Order: sequence, then structure tokens, then C-alpha cells
Amino acid sequence: VPIFKLAEKFKEVIIDYAGRIVVAGRGDNLDGPLSSSDALVLRLDQDGKLDMTFNAPIGWIGIDNGNYPQVANSIAEDANRRLVIVGQDYNGMSNDLALWRGTEAGQPDFTFGSNARIMWDNVVFGNDLGAAVFFDSSNNIIAAGSSYNGLSDDMLILRYVDICSVFSTPTPTITMTRTVTPTFTSTRTITRT
Repeated sequence: VPIFKLAEKFKEVIIDYAGRIVVAGRGDNLDGPLSSSDALVLRLDQDGKLDMTFNAPIGWIGIDNGNYPQVANSIAEDANRRLVIVGQDYNGMSNDLALWRGTEAGQPDFTFGSNARIMWDNVVFGNDLGAAVFFDSSNNIIAAGSSYNGLSDDMLILRYVDICSVFSTPTPTITMTRTVTPTFTSTRTITRT
């Protein structure tokens, strides 16, 4: 489904509760310079046509942070029919793992984090990337990816306890596991408040 004048690169496809196709990835030059990309989510109806009721009247969402690039790598739908997208968002020095949440209608969910997004930045000048997003049986967000520790990348798994209201943000419980071949494994759990 060509949407923009340059390239779209899609990373994941899901089928929502109503049988519609929801696709996440990136769209180049949605509104910025040629080197910029925005995270992109679009929804197609059951016939494969752009669903113009999603972020009406355009059928897609471009997640933008000014002239810095963003990429959506994975998407999931929670029990309340909200879409959660995980990927990366460039902060001007490095990539941060980013979670964005939107309503079923394709609007930003401003009860989530700051401006409908939560960022994970472990080390200054280190890249932190989100690769997959799921929900546990309590509807908490589980995000997986990698986080730079100052020397190399570690596997990163974040669990955000969904205690969102207009006045609060999710509390992340972070489990980071690092395995060094052949015999050393360490795990640490951090709760941020």
C-alpha cells in the first residue's frame, strides 16, 4: 500500500480484534528532511483497503519527534483494544527504546507516559532498541530489545505495570540478562518509580 512519496518499510503486521490489518514500521520523509523517518502505523480494513476511520480521515499515524528518526518495530493490541508500538526514537545523540500507545481509533493515548510515549535511555550515547512487544495475563506491557551498557549490547526485557491514569505513568520493572560465553550469566532486576 504506497502511502508516501518515498519509502515505507514495514516491520510487523497484526490482525486486530475486528479482523482489520494493522501494520507498523517507518515512513521516510513524512514531514521532515530527506534523512528523517517517522514511525508509521496504518490500518487496513478486511478487504485490504486503507481504513480511513483510523486516525480519521487519513488511515495512518506518523509518530514524529521533530527532525529525528523514529522506527516502529513491533505492535500489539491490549485487552482494552489500545495499540502499543515499540521501536526506537533518536534523542539527538543516540537511539532510545520507545513505547507509544494509541487508542483503537488511532489517536494518541495521552494517559500513557509523557505525550503518549515512554522512553528508555540506559547509557548516554548508547543505543537502546525495542524489537518486540506483548502483553502478560494482567495486560501489562512486555517489551524486549537491547540496551547498550557502555561496552556492548545487553538483552533488555521491560515490564510496564499498567497503572495508568491521567495522573500517573506505568511503572517499569526491568530485567536485564547478560550472558558471556561460555560460563557466566548475570541477571538484575530494577524497578523505577
